[in-house]
Amino acid sequence: MSDNDNTSGHKASFIGIGAQKCGTTWVHHCLSQHPGIYAAQGQDKDTKFFGSFYDRGYQWYESHFAEASPGLKRGEVSTSYFYNSDIPERIRRYNPDVKLFVCLRDPIERIISNHKHQVRGRQIWGDNFSLKHALDNNPAYIMQSRYALHLERWYKVFPKEQIKIVFFEDIYSAPQQLISELYEFLEVDASFIPQELDTVANASYLPAAGGTTKIVATAGRALRSIGLGTIVEQGRKMGINQWLRRSKAPANKETLTVEAEALEQICSLLQPDVDRLSELTGRDLSHWLKK
Repeated sequence: MSDNDNTSGHKASFIGIGAQKCGTTWVHHCLSQHPGIYAAQGQDKDTKFFGSFYDRGYQWYESHFAEASPGLKRGEVSTSYFYNSDIPERIRRYNPDVKLFVCLRDPIERIISNHKHQVRGRQIWGDNFSLKHALDNNPAYIMQSRYALHLERWYKVFPKEQIKIVFFEDIYSAPQQLISELYEFLEVDASFIPQELDTVANASYLPAAGGTTKIVATAGRALRSIGLGTIVEQGRKMGINQWLRRSKAPANKETLTVEAEALEQICSLLQPDVDRLSELTGRDLSHWLKK
């Protein structure tokens, strides 16, 4: 694929690069509602292009923004780009002036939310859903939480002023200020107030029954691939997503055991990274890892 294979005229001007379980769904909703922004929608809001589908070329990537009106800021919000060491340079070659932002969260909260997601998605099964078992089973829990390590890799490719840090806790404490600053960073009207402002998106759930939502999502992608996306949209209008949410049971402490030993392990492994992140961002993170 040529570095200059960017011919469709729908180049992305912003990309949310992660991180997982750190508020990216809320941010995506707020961006999508802004009249000056076109964020990739539906199943394609995270195109995974710069990771999983890089071989498909820029034209395929930019097809996700083809419906944007002229003059709109175009982009996507991913949950997988932040950790991949190949992606910073790939994005730089695509658009060296692209605006990037990353959402970060107290690693303990992120890991527990990640663990609930793993159980919900059946990546962990059996009778042992404890956090300690999950840490031993999946090293990505810790690796994805080494924010400073990953951020420094991005800073080697892009100037700091081109990457905005969004902290998950600000979604609760100062949502209007957070989203206004992000709008301003993306060079759109910062006074706009999105409907999603006070809505907590993507709460953690455990499945009441086996992989129903995964089956529905797979079926939706299959229908879109053969030109029957209108059926998927009709299903959404009929409220199938809301019905599926109601069919799930909220995660609870009785199901997911969070042992003191597991928390101590997380703190021991990640405290140096949190200290370094505080230095890099100028943000006091002394309250992190204190659960």
